[in-house]
Amino acid sequence: MIKSKQKSLKQVYGALISLTALTIATVGSLLTADIETAVAQSSRESRSQASNSPKSFQDWCLEKDNLASETKLTVEVLLEFTGEESCDLANLILTNLKVLSLNARNISDLRPLSSLTSLTRLNLNLNKISDLSPLSSLTNLTLLSLGGNQISDLSPLKSLIKLNRLILINNRISDLRPLSSLINLSELYLNSNLISDLSPLSSLTNLTELYLNRNRISDLSPLSSLINLRELYLNRNRISDLSPLSS
Repeated sequence: MIKSKQKSLKQVYGALISLTALTIATVGSLLTADIETAVAQSSRESRSQASNSPKSFQDWCLEKDNLASETKLTVEVLLEFTGEESCDLANLILTNLKVLSLNARNISDLRPLSSLTSLTRLNLNLNKISDLSPLSSLTNLTLLSLGGNQISDLSPLKSLIKLNRLILINNRISDLRPLSSLINLSELYLNSNLISDLSPLSSLTNLTELYLNRNRISDLSPLSSLINLRELYLNRNRISDLSPLSS
């Protein structure tokens, strides 16, 4: 009878040990799965944050030899501007730069400039620029000059609300709607474009100088709200009625 009880107890202990081992293994598997899930989620979040942040100039510089020719040109022009061959030193200079002028340098790709968020004045006249998307991150700009390029889409500029002087002479612009949010503008140069509708400018009541020579304008009504204008240039358009300017 005692032997039978001892055997029964051994069986119970054995079952309990097996059950405990199974439980530990199951918990271990669950913990491992949770850890793997957390690591994967963290990795995805890191990639997402990285994709939302512009690459630094240093990153572009280190990849220079593998870049497309137009991107490589922009990197080389920026290196030349700094007078440095070292990507680290050039990046240090550029990331703290307030004013940058790269006129007439055959630039078309602006992506290597996208991390230069300390800039307040940027001159890029007489280049081959059509895509302004990389400039959308430069939200400290107060002056932006892009005359003599190939620009038609102004959408990336709508985030640059600190701008007070914007120069877009001699481009391919017809749609001014993205400019309607730039209420701090005091000077706007739109000479020699394809503009006919001035409605988006009606909200820019801080304008003191407006240049609209050589466009396709006939209706001046939207300008009636711009009561702070001191200088207005409209020659070579299709205007017959000046009465909206009487105010």
